[in-house]
Amino acid sequence: DLLLSGTPITGVLITNPVTGREAAIVAVPIMSGDTVVGAIEGMIDLGAISASLVSDLSLAGTAYFAAFNEEGVVALHSYSEKIGIISPGGTDTFSEAIRTIISGEEGEVGFYEDGIYHQAAFRSSEVSGWRYIIAEQGTPPIPPKTRAEEELENLIELHD
Repeated sequence: DLLLSGTPITGVLITNPVTGREAAIVAVPIMSGDTVVGAIEGMIDLGAISASLVSDLSLAGTAYFAAFNEEGVVALHSYSEKIGIISPGGTDTFSEAIRTIISGEEGEVGFYEDGIYHQAAFRSSEVSGWRYIIAEQGTPPIPPKTRAEEELENLIELHD
């Protein structure tokens, strides 16, 4: 419907029916006045783009990049096997970070993924609407002490 109304399409994720690999669709309508008379469409192999970005970005061994669409589906990733995976909907720090990323324009988030703490910076693309991140292993923040922990310390100090 969008293309037929004259609106270009960028970044729609599909599985290429020929190769079985994840791809993005880019399509531009061809107009004659106010009427769409055709379209030019292309499929971009997301695994190939990701592989190219891995060498271009030269990230440290503990860092990775990724891009998510508005639904939280992985569009690009340093580890191409993660492309096409739908982000989890749980309450863990990773799920919460992905929700923050796909709902925001830019920022930073911290999360645990596979038991490892990461810090990530993200920004949205005006062209595709995808959220791009670069994440790197980091040191988790020290959580503030709970009231019980503070009271326990006070009790120990009184009796020492």
